[in-house]
Amino acid sequence: VSISSDKQSAAWREAMSRFTLPTNWSYRMLQAEKTAFFQKNGVKTIPRYLLMGKDGKILYREAPSPSDPALKKLLDSLL
Repeated sequence: VSISSDKQSAAWREAMSRFTLPTNWSYRMLQAEKTAFFQKNGVKTIPRYLLMGKDGKILYREAPSPSDPALKKLLDSLL
């Protein structure tokens, strides 16, 4: 799931196109910095990667990016 904090929808659409993000998993959160989700999870910069379990609980608030080999090691350690 991709959540954008872009203030302008045009910037969000441009990023989705540039990074080929799937539109059915990408959302724009209005006033993201004011939401409980951003505040509770300390999201101050983007991109930010969070790793969630099947139950929806956040396992890692500072997960490696999908292209980082460390993510595979982290996922393997959790299996």
